[in-house]
Amino acid sequence: MIHLGHVAHDMEKKGKKTDRGQINRERQDYNKAVVDLQAYRHQKEEHLKKMKEKEKQFSFSTDIEKTYIQKAASLIGQKVITLEDITARHEQLRKIGDRHDPIERHFHVQQQQFLNVRNYYDRVSDLEREIQQNEEKVEELKKSLNPFKLKENNMMKRRHLDKISDLESNKESYESSIQNHKESLRFSTKEEFYQRYQEFSQKKENRLNQITYEKKQIQVETRVLLQAEEAIKQAKIREISSHYPDLKTAGKHLTYSNALKLEQYHNTTQQNQFRLSNIKQSLDANQKKLDEFKKHQKMVRIEKEHVSTMSKQVEKLGSVEKKLDELDRNPGEKAKRLVSKKARQDYEELQSEAKYGRENLKELGYKGQQDLQQQQSRINTMEKTVAPWLEKEIKTYESNINALNTLFNAIQQATRSQEQAQQRHQLRGMRSTNINRSKNQGPDLSH
Repeated sequence: MIHLGHVAHDMEKKGKKTDRGQINRERQDYNKAVVDLQAYRHQKEEHLKKMKEKEKQFSFSTDIEKTYIQKAASLIGQKVITLEDITARHEQLRKIGDRHDPIERHFHVQQQQFLNVRNYYDRVSDLEREIQQNEEKVEELKKSLNPFKLKENNMMKRRHLDKISDLESNKESYESSIQNHKESLRFSTKEEFYQRYQEFSQKKENRLNQITYEKKQIQVETRVLLQAEEAIKQAKIREISSHYPDLKTAGKHLTYSNALKLEQYHNTTQQNQFRLSNIKQSLDANQKKLDEFKKHQKMVRIEKEHVSTMSKQVEKLGSVEKKLDELDRNPGEKAKRLVSKKARQDYEELQSEAKYGRENLKELGYKGQQDLQQQQSRINTMEKTVAPWLEKEIKTYESNINALNTLFNAIQQATRSQEQAQQRHQLRGMRSTNINRSKNQGPDLSH
């Protein structure tokens, strides 16, 4: 992009094209074309990669498994489907399913509210009818002119008036309950309520029917995805088993997680065939190397401790000899030892300690301060160079052994599962033979 300048900028803003503006437009078009071309190349590479994966996948799939995979791919609108695609679709279906429960609960709650209001209206109608009946009876009693029943009529009249009062109170209570629901259910009159109830019932029926349909579709799609997932995993297991002759017949007993571990090792080593015997030999060779490196590491550690012990002993002996030298050069201390038993004992203890220290250093192979410094220098060098190298080699061989052990155990697990399956099959065959033999012999009638 080039700078327009305020004149060209104002002209472009007014809709008038300028040379500088045209240059910028052409550059933008060019940049967009480059970006589009890069995106196209990336999409093409991804497509070719997926098609190659599909071709490899299908080469190890049965016809029914190919059908499952193609059906799932069509379901999500793709030519090629991977386990990642299936997992993503499962998550989408889960989210769709999670939305159903709140909607159903909402309709249930609202349905109950409508039913309550309808019951309130029904009860109000019943109460109004009772009130009217009681009012009519009061009117009849007012019109009665029989003087002999005046007292009785007054009592009956009061009884009906009390009844009307109770009924009016109940009616007000139900009307208050109706009033409380008017805002939430959006109605103002009884006619509006029944209209809203009818609209709600239709909406509820349509939405719940839609949810039922969606649930069935989710079940169908989930079943298709699970079948495709299992088909893809089985194809991968067969592909990996093809690199391991020991899994020629036992491959179907290999778990998918173990197959991925075998694939990881295969990709790392870039070999075509892995026999169990070769893996065992490699495992033993790596273990032997690991033991050797650990042995060297232990020797370095022992030598370091040896030199450290020698250095401490030299330092300790030097301190004792220094004290003895100070005592020998001090005339007062010499005189003190002649008269003091404790002073003599302390001096003799220091002499014994010095003698023990010299003997100990002799056993440690001490050859003088220069030799000790040389050993210390060598240990420091080993700490900086040899020890890290040994640690690195040990970790490498431990990692190799773990990988080989995983391989060995995965293959053995598959072969053991195959053997167990064969044994179960033989036992079923023997049971079937024994049952048929018993049937053919019939009951024993000799008694």
